[in-house]
Amino acid sequence: MSVVCIGSATVDLYVRAAGATIMEWHTPVARRRYMVLDYGGKMNVPFYEESVGGGGTNVAVGLLRLGLEASFLGAVGEDAEGERVVATLQREGVNLSLLQRIEDERTGCSVI
Repeated sequence: MSVVCIGSATVDLYVRAAGATIMEWHTPVARRRYMVLDYGGKMNVPFYEESVGGGGTNVAVGLLRLGLEASFLGAVGEDAEGERVVATLQREGVNLSLLQRIEDERTGCSVI
């Protein structure tokens, strides 16, 4: 079976922040935790890790690892992050014939 995965392609940046304030918000149905940072201030980040992410790319890689054929339909910018996404997906075996590279645009980045 061959599947086309449509969605985002990003570089995800996972940070562990030192000195950030954690705020808890309780509602009748949920408990949320937020990291609060001073606006415009600097923050020490003793650890961070980058990886390729995005809904469409993650699903394509997951399906390949389950033994299915997968193509990715989405876009990246013509930048270093876009090249990283492409290289990672190629290494995983994702068909990129439907991928668009957009000139003068940056690939998406998420801070997690």
